[in-house]
Amino acid sequence: MIKKLLFLSLLAAALGSAPCLASPPTGSAFSRSEFAKARPLLCGASGKVDKSIEGCDFADFQFMPADLDGKGAPEWLVFGPRDSCGAHGNCPVQILRHGTAGGFERIGSAACVESSCLNSGNRSYSEVSSSARHGYRDLWIASDHGPFLWVKNLYEWDGMNYRLKPKDVAYFFYDQDKDGLIQVEFKRWQNCLKNGLDCP
Repeated sequence: MIKKLLFLSLLAAALGSAPCLASPPTGSAFSRSEFAKARPLLCGASGKVDKSIEGCDFADFQFMPADLDGKGAPEWLVFGPRDSCGAHGNCPVQILRHGTAGGFERIGSAACVESSCLNSGNRSYSEVSSSARHGYRDLWIASDHGPFLWVKNLYEWDGMNYRLKPKDVAYFFYDQDKDGLIQVEFKRWQNCLKNGLDCP
């Protein structure tokens, strides 16, 4: 098992900073025309597109639809751009909704850069919770700690931004046979991370 962990770690290192971005799920289409309207928010500063930005095109993002406010229309969790993602596909996150005149507006403040703010995550395995706060559903945001170690943190809407709820965290192993995550106790997760023991 230790040899397996070592092999996967070396493989991850060999891949360098190339993010592992999974394909968007079926039925979550965010069209290119919609992206053209949202691009100033996703790629530019102060709402203006920076023409010099590279790697900020439609294919450089992943879009996760979610009816966060329960009004029947999807908001969008947007992960990317690809060039800003880490080695395991953990990317910047922004949340958009349809605004006036067919455009988009950001949910939450771009100025919220504290560690408690929702600023990064992994599209794979992130999900919307059944619980809600201040009219918006909570979010379980996944992060890949590689090579098969995952964490999900709960974020709640505080009326202005999505904020981390520190005590609500879940730990997972990626199970290759099941092609999915299995939840484990923190003690086992940490033992695998630090000592290469109790790993899947």
